[in-house]
Amino acid sequence: MTNTKKNATKKNATKKNATKKNTTKKNATKKNKKREAKIKEMKIKLRRRIFPKLTKQQITKILYPFSLENAIESFNILRNSTCENLTTLDKSGVDFVNYFTSIERLNTSGRLNFSFFDVYYNFNDYYNTKYYFRHAINSLYGDKLLNSNDLEGKIKMLKGFFTLYLGNIGVFRPVIVKDMICKYKPKVMLDFTMGWGGRLTAACSENIHKYIGIDLNTNLKPLYAKMVRTLNTLSKTKIQLFFKSATEVDYSKLDYDFVLTSPPYYNLEIYNKNSIITKEEWDNTFYIPVFTETYKHLKRGGHYCLNVPMQIYEDVCVKILGKCDETIPLGRPKRGSADTYQEYIYVWKK
Repeated sequence: MTNTKKNATKKNATKKNATKKNTTKKNATKKNKKREAKIKEMKIKLRRRIFPKLTKQQITKILYPFSLENAIESFNILRNSTCENLTTLDKSGVDFVNYFTSIERLNTSGRLNFSFFDVYYNFNDYYNTKYYFRHAINSLYGDKLLNSNDLEGKIKMLKGFFTLYLGNIGVFRPVIVKDMICKYKPKVMLDFTMGWGGRLTAACSENIHKYIGIDLNTNLKPLYAKMVRTLNTLSKTKIQLFFKSATEVDYSKLDYDFVLTSPPYYNLEIYNKNSIITKEEWDNTFYIPVFTETYKHLKRGGHYCLNVPMQIYEDVCVKILGKCDETIPLGRPKRGSADTYQEYIYVWKK
């Protein structure tokens, strides 16, 4: 190699090293600025209480201000809608569900292990000690939430923040269930993780012969008791409920030709302060045994329908049930153009 080439190579290496050093310095400067901004932001502490001490019932009533008459009206709209005119984003029947079980949804922890009530009652503490919490509130609302005198408006803003950042504890829309009942015409539905009551509401709106519901969350028992009393005046559907783990039920003693449910997505929602377990434990102690048993005792010719994320479908369902015969897009409101997430109901015909 000539001296000229050697010098050129040295110069290039020197330039590269200089560029790397400058990039490293710039990155370090950015990190320092972010750290300084974080420290500066966290120095300002809330002294006055932002949210007054209200009961869970009072908070729920502000967020879901429905009367029993409103609930029945919502149910009747669902019942009177025809199979031909159903749309997946229709909220018919949702207010019926909200009237009875919304308080327990607010008591359920989302993906970061906070319930809405946790956030409401501990707002000042979380704002003063958790940077991501404070930063998200400030980014979303500026000082509007902190300085507002409109208590109802503030609580609704807090609920908007919770849904966006900490987890959406939503209702399975009854209209989706009604559409599937119209399509498959079942006589008896098994819902082994019945949740908040959306599928029960739809089953009753269509007067199917019987609905069998199972749920581990015993906090729902008194809420469902009130819901069932009302449904018994509105529908001919027989209702049988079990408040125990789906792993503890003897499915050989149940008679059903249709399964439709939306099992917990690993630890996405924590009910009644249940413990958090690993994905492997979910697979081996819940999904595999329950899917196997409930499918085994489904009547021949019946339909087995699961609303699960793709990971559970591929890692668990396909291995024990085979590939599904049909997929039905769940349909959900998009949070923007970048939101490409899609959920499905996977359907197997036995």
